[in-house]
Amino acid sequence: MNPRLGILWIILLCSTLLSAQRKDLSIHFSAMIIQGEAMGDGMISDDVGYGLSFNYNMPLAGDRFCFSLAGTFIYSSIDYVAPYSKTLQYYKGSSRHSSLGAGLVYFPFLKHSLPNMYHPYRFYMSGYVGAAWQSNSTAHAVNLPDSYNLHEGNSFLPYYEGLIGLKIRVNPSLSVDVYGGGRTTLTDEIDGIIGSGAGFDIMGRIGLGLSFRLP
Repeated sequence: MNPRLGILWIILLCSTLLSAQRKDLSIHFSAMIIQGEAMGDGMISDDVGYGLSFNYNMPLAGDRFCFSLAGTFIYSSIDYVAPYSKTLQYYKGSSRHSSLGAGLVYFPFLKHSLPNMYHPYRFYMSGYVGAAWQSNSTAHAVNLPDSYNLHEGNSFLPYYEGLIGLKIRVNPSLSVDVYGGGRTTLTDEIDGIIGSGAGFDIMGRIGLGLSFRLP
């Protein structure tokens, strides 16, 4: 393809999305649990994170699909302890996880006889890909097994996420939005400990917030 035609196609696509009707902005309080490898080694973990997420949705085809831009910030305090070990094995650290991504939102059960804004409940599924900035720091690391390596500092990682959710209409301009799902960066770095298992860290995520229809 001619590069100029490709650039023109991208400009036209962006213009169409930005000028689309029924755009909406969602703001959520978000919580996240990191399913790290230390849990599989018999350690008890406390690794719940809290933060905010933002979604900007633009319709693509009718009311069923939206193109979505998403941003997330989560702060996690992470503790691991092995309760049945003869020696104290303990880890305490913190994680800051920031991300920007893009994806699709699909509303599978909308009735075409009603405009989107008049559906009292809208179940949806969404998928995102993007980039995450991960920052880890260690406060305490006591007698960890030799198979554990600490991950500290900053990383720039890809992420992949799938969510299911429900928008509950309050009025034509406002909905309550709740969702749950999971994401991964295909790395073993999110919980601050690397090397004790072969699997990726998986982050379970839930969110509760408000969705505003924009003019």
